[in-house]
Amino acid sequence: MQKIRKSVRKAKPKAVARPLRPLSKRESEVLQWVIIGKSDRDIGQILSISPKTVNAHVESIKRKYGVANRVVLAYDVARQASSDESAGSAT
Repeated sequence: MQKIRKSVRKAKPKAVARPLRPLSKRESEVLQWVIIGKSDRDIGQILSISPKTVNAHVESIKRKYGVANRVVLAYDVARQASSDESAGSAT
C-alpha cells in the first residue's frame, strides 16, 4: 500500500484529470476494466482480444493521460469521476 501511495504522490504533478487526446471506443472499454483492477489477461478474455492488445491499449491510454502506470491512471480517473459527481449533485 505504501508503494502505491508513493507512486501516486510522485506522478501526481504530471497527471491530468482528462486525457490529452480523446480515447477510442476500445480504449474506453479497456479503461473501465483497468479502473476496477482487472489484469490485461482478464480484460483480454472479457473483450475477446489478446493480453498484448490490451497492454497496447493501456499504454496508449497512459500516454493520453500523461501518467506513468496503471495505478496512477485508475486513481486519477476515479478521482475525476468522483469530483464530477460531487459537482453534479451540488447544482
